[in-house]
Amino acid sequence: MSIYSSFHGEIQNNKEVDKVLREYFPDYGYKGVFLDIGAFEPIEISNSYHFEKNGWDVYCFEANTNQISLLKKERKNVYNYAIYDEDKDLVDFNVVTTNGWTAGFSSVEISSEYLKIFPQTFEKLEKIKVPQKKMNNVLENEIPHIKEIDIISLDVGGGELKCLKGLDLEKYKPKIMVIENVSDDKTIEEYLFKYGYILDKQISYNQYYKKEINNYSIEIKEIKEIKEIKEIKEIKEIEEIKKIEEIESEYIRYLSGGRLGDFMYQLSVINENYIKKNKKGILYICEKGDIFTEGLDYTYNDTFELIMSQPYIKDYKIYKGEKYDIDLTLWRNEIHTPKNIYEMFNSVYDLTTFGKNKWFFLDDNLYKNEILKNTIFINTKEKRFYSDLDYDFLYEKYGDNLVYLSCGNKNEYDAFTLKTNIKIKNYITNSFKELCIAINSCLLFVGGLTMPLTIAQALKKDLYFLCYRTSESLDSENRMCERHVSVLDKVWNNVKYLKKKKIKSNENNLVYLINEEIFDFLVGLKIINEYFIKTGKKGIIYLLVKNEEDDLFFVEKEKEKEKITFEETYNLIINQSYVKNYIKINKNFKIENYKNIDIDLTCNNNIFELDKNKWLNMDIINRNRWGDNTILINMKSKIDLKYLNEKNVNVVFISYVESEFYNFLENNKGIKKIEYYKPETFENLCIVFNSCNMFIGSYSFYLLMAFSMKKDVITISE
Repeated sequence: MSIYSSFHGEIQNNKEVDKVLREYFPDYGYKGVFLDIGAFEPIEISNSYHFEKNGWDVYCFEANTNQISLLKKERKNVYNYAIYDEDKDLVDFNVVTTNGWTAGFSSVEISSEYLKIFPQTFEKLEKIKVPQKKMNNVLENEIPHIKEIDIISLDVGGGELKCLKGLDLEKYKPKIMVIENVSDDKTIEEYLFKYGYILDKQISYNQYYKKEINNYSIEIKEIKEIKEIKEIKEIKEIEEIKKIEEIESEYIRYLSGGRLGDFMYQLSVINENYIKKNKKGILYICEKGDIFTEGLDYTYNDTFELIMSQPYIKDYKIYKGEKYDIDLTLWRNEIHTPKNIYEMFNSVYDLTTFGKNKWFFLDDNLYKNEILKNTIFINTKEKRFYSDLDYDFLYEKYGDNLVYLSCGNKNEYDAFTLKTNIKIKNYITNSFKELCIAINSCLLFVGGLTMPLTIAQALKKDLYFLCYRTSESLDSENRMCERHVSVLDKVWNNVKYLKKKKIKSNENNLVYLINEEIFDFLVGLKIINEYFIKTGKKGIIYLLVKNEEDDLFFVEKEKEKEKITFEETYNLIINQSYVKNYIKINKNFKIENYKNIDIDLTCNNNIFELDKNKWLNMDIINRNRWGDNTILINMKSKIDLKYLNEKNVNVVFISYVESEFYNFLENNKGIKKIEYYKPETFENLCIVFNSCNMFIGSYSFYLLMAFSMKKDVITISE
């Protein structure tokens, strides 16, 4: 049997709960028994799914009837019981909804302690009838083959102690119990201690108990003595921690995370505080924010030597819950504000000089390669590629000294040569140290908003930035990048911007290369329409189809796959006012055969801005069978049924995947009138959207269809 290595539990202190539980059972060959009491979700935030996928005998107990269908769809053994300290035929179970979510204190009895901790306003309090059972009776009468239990996960909104009292701990001897104890109720620890369990660790509000004492007849006096020894040990540990904290008060402790480019920018904050306060930094690295591409442990080991060599660093560690003074990931909370990166760091960390001083220092005797002293390195990222900048200018100016700098990823080099048609050498680095040596050694660095650029900025290398100085890009991702760095030449005098390539005024048309993915394809059409409005030039569209079946992929969900062919789209696209010609080219396409391409839309079209212009127009006489008074829907979550039931409209759920419709019905059982429609062709799909008067949903493709035809839209966040 193959090993299932993914973890899904709630993340606390940068580690999933089920990952912590797995550390108690490191042998993947062992198959145990797991009782998940208060299971709630089948996969996401599930403490038991990982173990079930690895062959464990797992039993899920959930009182909230609304969750049972989802659990039964994904899990093997599901019981709709409220587990408590006595048996009752039916009890009222309180389902509490707060801010659109089922609250964590939904329970048989709403805990007064929970209400003090979570004083939220209830949006909804629903009482449902559910059988109440003692865990003992369920095991004896319904699962009698279970003799011992390996793991119990217990989360029932404040009633955890009563659940425990309904289980014979001496008979079933659970080895490990993880118990949610939000109110820090000491009676749970005291109760379990009588049965030989100690609190092995506490991570956030989850307590992990393990079997420590096997003599159940132990006297209370002996128990107290053991507890006193444990408390003395804890006092000594606290004293040691205080001593360490007193020593560390001479330094500033930082928590850092994100990807490596973010990490490099964050080092400037430590350097500026060192200059300002003469205090070195103790740097903790974690996976808060974006996750490091190569993983936390690899990144730490890969960067350790050079980070520890920095004059402003006292120590560098992987974060394991230590106290810290400054969270270097908080600047990302400002990322969608109008501020650029210079302004964000200055405002969040109370600085005025972020990045003005060199903040990465390398000993040239150790970290410089003289062979590279005349090299001009260029590094680009396919996701943030500016296809209409003047790369020929760089090649004409620097010739063979222009070298592509790869960070262990040959695909980025291939994408660069494909998009620019410039054939230059590729210098490959396979570690952070090698990359830093290369950039420290070169004459000039050319790059977009990527991690190597941040290294060049930190080293204060002269550099060209691959970004527009003014908002000429129609691509929102690049526009966002541009905003972050648009003033850097004013702040940092080592920065210059590569100029934009001008489109020749005597051309009658513009030639585009566009992606096969249907979502990117539609966004690309929007951009072509915008250029047509701006320049009056129609588009000649080359559709680059790289998949084996020469189709535009649309939906891929596990075994269900739907596609739209080029032929289906042809009539609609060729009849758009901004299209001159529409041509399919296959996966053997070579850029050198299409040197007349003006704008490459195969990179990063997946973020776009809405405006007043419609970009898909249809002159079709036939309408859909429901008429104009139609609302189209594609979504998973609940919707205001009163709004739909009372309106005199035709409600149609549109999807290529029939299971989506049944999932919607499961979540909206009170809906009175709705039909399901699966388009047979792309033209059918367009007719239905062209005829409707509103779309409600979240899935990007259908939503984009509605936007393209300027329909009223209600967007649902899921």
